[in-house]
Amino acid sequence: MFRNTFLIIAAMLILVSCGQESKKEGANKSEVLDKVPSGAIKENQQATSSAGEQKNSPVLRQKSQQQMTDQGMEVQTADTGFMGPNTDPTQSLDVDKVAEVFFNRGIREFKAGRYEQSMQEFKKVTQVKPDHSKAYYNIGLCQYEMKNYYRAIDEFKTAFDLNSRDSIVALYIGISYNLLQNREKAIEYYNKALEIKPDFASAFYNRGTALAQQQKYHEALQDFNQAIEYQPEYKEAFVNRGNTYFSLGNRTAACEDWKRAIELGAENMDQYVEDYCK
Repeated sequence: MFRNTFLIIAAMLILVSCGQESKKEGANKSEVLDKVPSGAIKENQQATSSAGEQKNSPVLRQKSQQQMTDQGMEVQTADTGFMGPNTDPTQSLDVDKVAEVFFNRGIREFKAGRYEQSMQEFKKVTQVKPDHSKAYYNIGLCQYEMKNYYRAIDEFKTAFDLNSRDSIVALYIGISYNLLQNREKAIEYYNKALEIKPDFASAFYNRGTALAQQQKYHEALQDFNQAIEYQPEYKEAFVNRGNTYFSLGNRTAACEDWKRAIELGAENMDQYVEDYCK
C-alpha cells in the first residue's frame, strides 16, 4: 500500500512539471559554478579606498556569477528511459531516473535564465532524493543569481552538510557572505575551500579580494600571487593584484599587472593604464 502511494505521488510530481532551458560551461566539479568556480563573470565587489590618489584606485573585482556559475552545473544527457506523464503508477518507478529527469529540467531552465522555474525543478529532486547535494547546490545557485544571498547561503550549507568535501560549495558560501559584506565569514569559507583543495586558484583569488577590501594589502598580495601561480592566465587576479600594488603606492608593479591583464583580455583597464602608467 505504501509503495503504491509513493509511486502515485512520484507520478503526480512528474505530471506537474514542464520543460525548458539553463547556464554555461564549468571548470571544477559539482554542478553550476568555476573555479570560481565559470558562469557569468560579473564584477561583484568593490574595494574600499583610502584618501588621496587611492580614491581613484581601480575597483577590486570578485570573479562573477556567470563565470563561476558556468563551472558548476553538470549537464546530464543520458537517456533516462522515463516514459513521462502516462507512466502507469502501478509499475515500479526508478527514483534515480525520476530525480534525473527533474535535475535535467532544472539545468535547462537555469541555462535559459529562468531561475525560479529552475529552482522548482531542483526542489522536486530533493523531494524524491533528500540527500541529493547537487540539487541543493543548484537551488542555491538559483537564489544566488536572483541576488537572494541569505537564502543562497542556506541552500549551499545544506549541500555542504551533505558533502563536506565539495570545495566549490564552500567557495560559493564564502562569495555569498562577501557580497553581504561579511568578510570574516567569507574568509572562513574560503579557508575551508582551500583545506579541501589546496591549489584552488579561485579560492586564493576571492580570499585575496576580501583581504584587500579590509585593507590587508600585504596578505592580499600573497593570495593573488598564489592564484596566479596555480592559474598563470588568471586575468582577474592580475587586475586585483595590480589594484593592491596601487593601494600600496607601487605604481610600477601595478602598471605591469594591469598591462598583463589587458594582454589576457581584461576589459575596461585601458583607461587606468592611460591615467596612471605614463
